[in-house]
Formats: sequence, C-alpha cells, structure tokens
Amino acid sequence: MSYKVLSRKWRPQVFHDIIGQKHITKTLENAINLNRVAHGYLFFGPRGVGKTTCARILSKALNCLDLNESNPCNKCINCKQILDGSSLDVLEIDGASNRGIDEIRELREAVKYTPSSGKYRIYIIDEVHMLTQQAFNALLKTLEEPPSHVKFIMATTEINKVPQTILSRTMRFNFHRIKPDLISNHLKKILETENITYDPNSINLIANKSDGSLRDSLSYLDQVISYSDNDIQISIVKDVLGIIEESIYLNLLINCHDNNNSMVIEICSQLFEAGVPIIDCIKGWNDFLRNIILLKSNCIDQITLSKNSVESINENLNNYSYIHFLKILNFSLEFESNINKIDQIEIAFELLMLKISSLNAKYKKKTMSNSVDFEKKDEVSKNTNSENLNKIKNNDNYEIQSVPKIDIIEKQKNTIEEQKIQKNISKIDSNKDNQKDFHNSIATENVGETKLNNSSTDNNVIEKSSLNSDKKTDNIDLKFFLKRWDELVNTIEGTDSKLSIFLEDAIPKEYKNNILNIVLPDGNVFQATNLQKNVNILEDYINEKYGIKLKINFSSKEKDKKEFKDNPLKNDHPLISDAIEMFNGEIIK
Repeated sequence: MSYKVLSRKWRPQVFHDIIGQKHITKTLENAINLNRVAHGYLFFGPRGVGKTTCARILSKALNCLDLNESNPCNKCINCKQILDGSSLDVLEIDGASNRGIDEIRELREAVKYTPSSGKYRIYIIDEVHMLTQQAFNALLKTLEEPPSHVKFIMATTEINKVPQTILSRTMRFNFHRIKPDLISNHLKKILETENITYDPNSINLIANKSDGSLRDSLSYLDQVISYSDNDIQISIVKDVLGIIEESIYLNLLINCHDNNNSMVIEICSQLFEAGVPIIDCIKGWNDFLRNIILLKSNCIDQITLSKNSVESINENLNNYSYIHFLKILNFSLEFESNINKIDQIEIAFELLMLKISSLNAKYKKKTMSNSVDFEKKDEVSKNTNSENLNKIKNNDNYEIQSVPKIDIIEKQKNTIEEQKIQKNISKIDSNKDNQKDFHNSIATENVGETKLNNSSTDNNVIEKSSLNSDKKTDNIDLKFFLKRWDELVNTIEGTDSKLSIFLEDAIPKEYKNNILNIVLPDGNVFQATNLQKNVNILEDYINEKYGIKLKINFSSKEKDKKEFKDNPLKNDHPLISDAIEMFNGEIIK
C-alpha cells in the first residue's frame, strides 16, 4: 500500500474533527438539523485552514443515508463514494483549470439532471476567484435560482476577486487562521498516535512556522519526521525548515544599537552564506521586532521569545522605548512589502540594516544630548536667576555685569525675552544714568499693571514677559516657529513620546493665513499620516503656550525633500540669517 502524507491521512472526516473553525462547523450542523441548508455557500480564508475539507464533509452530510448528529457516518454507500471520489452526485471543479464560459455552460446544462443516488447534486468549485468575468456572468442566474436538488459550495483564498453579484447570491463563511497552540496540540496528538518521540518546543516551532495553516504544519512535520529517525528535536526542526535562531536577530539588533556597521554586515553575510531565503530572514526579523514591542508594552503573555532572549533584551536594549522599535518595524515592513520588486535583494537587506543602525545612533545621540543639555540648562538657570533676583531685591541701581553666551545650537530655542534683554543691555551701555528707569520698565513689562514686590521670591518674571509678548500675533511669521521648534518638540516629548519621535525630522516650511505647513524631509508617508491624526495635540499646545490659534498640515512630498537637502545652509534661511545677525558671523563652506 502506498504511503499517504499526513495532510491526507489525517484529513478530518466529520465536523467535530475540524480544528479552529467552530463558528462555521456549529452553524452548518444546526442548518442540517433544522433543514435550513442554503442553495449556495462561499467559503473564504487563508490556505490550509479547512475550506475544501469542510465542503466535502457538508456534501457527505447532505447525502448521507445514516446521519449521526448532523455528521456523516462515512460508512454508507454515498459517503464511501464521495470519499474515494467516484460519486456522480458530488462534482469537484477546479476553478483554475475550468475557468472559461464553455465549462460553465456545460455546468448549467448538467444541473437539470436529478441526483443518481443521493438527495442532492452538489458542485464544489475550488479557487472560484479564477473564473473569468464571462464565466461568472453565465453562472449568475443558475446560482440565484438553482433547481431544488442542486447545491453550490465555492471556496477561495481571494474573496476580493469574486464579483459582488456572486457574493450577494451566496452565504459566506470566513475561515480564520488557526491559532499556534491549537496546531501544536493537534501535531502532538498525531505524533503520539504514530509513536514518534518529540521535543515539545520543536513542535511549537513548527506550529509558529506554519502561519495558521494546518496543512502547512502537517507538511513541515512530514519533512522533519523523514529527517529525524522518529526523534524530533528543536535543532533538527531549525535545520530542516531553515529557521533562524533568536540569538542571531538579537545579535544583529544589538550591533545596530551600538552602530557597529562592520559587524552588522558580517552577520548579514553569514545569513546569506547559510542559504536562508531573504524573505524568511525579513519575516523572522519582523516577528522578532514584534515580540520586542509586545515585551516593551508589557504584553508578556503574547510573546514567543525564549527566557534567555527576554533577559538579553532587557539587559542590552532597556534604554529604548517601544515607540523606537515601532519606527524600526515600520521600515522593515515597508521593505517586506516591496521585496518582490527588488532585484539585488541581498544588498537591499544590508542597506535596511545600516539604515536601522543609523536610526539607532541618531536616537542614542539625541537622548544623551537632551540629558546633558537639561542638566546644564537647569544648573545655569538656577545660578543666574538666583543672582539676578538678589540684585533686584537689594539694589534698584544694579548693573548687569555679563550676559551668558548662547551656544549656536541653542539659538533655535531662543525666545523673545532674550532678544529684549539684549536690546535693553545696549540701552544701559549708552546711558547708565537711566538704569533705574530701565529697571522699572522691566518690572512693568514683566508683571503688567502689578507692582514689583521686593519680598517676592518668584523667579518667573522673564518667563511671564515671554508669554505676554508671544501672544502678540500680529507679526507672527515662519521665523517665529523655526526659533521655537526644538523647544516644542522637547516639551511634547514629556507628554507624548510617540508624537515627538515623529516630529524629530519635521521642519516648518510655510506660515500663511494662520496655516502652518510642515514637511518631512525623509518623505515618510507613515509619519505624515500619524502626525496628521494627532495634529490637534500640537495645535492646542501652541495655542496654550503662545496664544496662537492655527491649523497645521503635514506633508512628505519628495520635492520638499530635494529642496531641503540641496540647500540645507542657504543664506536666506530664516534660522541661518538670524544666527549670522546675532553672532555677527558668516557661513564658511
């Protein structure tokens, strides 16, 4: 007797044996019991989840001579004929091979004949989406009003290709991907019946590899059994199925984190030399990133990582938030979606990893810079404010001895109050006799109509001046937002880290008619879309901080990207012009 592969040997023969589709099997069982069987069914869903199997069981149940609680007996003559494919009342049609209008015309003529031995004449059309438009049109009338003895059961993996006219004439059932734990339990049951020893972790690996397809998992299991000599171990499964270990992905990610590009390229070369298909590499990589995101989001129950991998991730990647890994996963998913369009796929994969490495380096640099700047600014602010407040309280005729130097990078965060202080200092130098009047003007400007209280310890006088002056919106232009952009991003980072990450590369481009247009030089549509969804957060903050009611539009146009990159230091750029004017400098190329 010839060998039967596991997917055929263990094919379900009754509704109760179908794995993971209880919402469908229960409905069909009730329909049979209540005699409410529709004239046309459409089964759709991923490959290998039981569509054709369920169609065969339903056809057997409808023609069975000895039903057992709505399940076929598999012993009567009708059941046996359907099982061995010799039944004249159940016809299976391959939509890919019989897709023309001529075949459908023959079918229309055949439905007139009554069944030979069963109750119904049943047509199972597999891969029905492969039929031509003319064939679908020819089938419409028959499908809508078939003879009482005819039932249609159609199956497809691509329901989007089936015309709406067909969908509206059938009862549709959506077959789901089967959960890995259900697949794993089913495989273990088969192995125990076949008297084959196994490592449970190896079976879990096969279940995850099958991507929700029970048929694929049985095919993988067949391969592994043939190689393993009836003793399945996890190392064998990895060798046979070409599964990349988590440690390799982790090592790759850590080297990207450290910006060790030479090691990144070396690991990629090792993967290529091992002969692992790039499509498998990127799918495994994306699944690994997903697990990290779940781990960072405290969804511990849903991760499939080993204990050692989790510990290593917590040790080496603890400084990175899940938002950062979302950004990396976005790049990787975009690569996967375009993988079929790439000719030199190995080079493209290396470039993807180098891009991620660069992103990690940028994130690390920004984090360290923000930390150092915050500590430095906090210390300087405390010392300066304390010194100036003491002078104000003790002596109305104080002199401003010095002005702290402003780093050119901090110029982006320069606020209106600093400019006012610079102008007032010039006034003091030209006419020191008026210092008292100058002091009084500062006090009046900072507190409005209230008088300066010498006993007060409030250190936000200048801050109030800034807020009041900023709310004068008459002269608001693009320069205003460019100067304060980094300040806005850093402030938002404390309340919405996801939004701040997307704003990192954004640049105010135009301000006109209370509309601020912001571009993303990297041209990332995903970022622009997410920013536009959360634009109200930024608009509300600007309104609250500066008293400016505006609308914000985000774009990722390639022309904006090119224009910005071609002229990053153009002299007429508002920010550059301001820096040159304040520091009396020039651009050296």
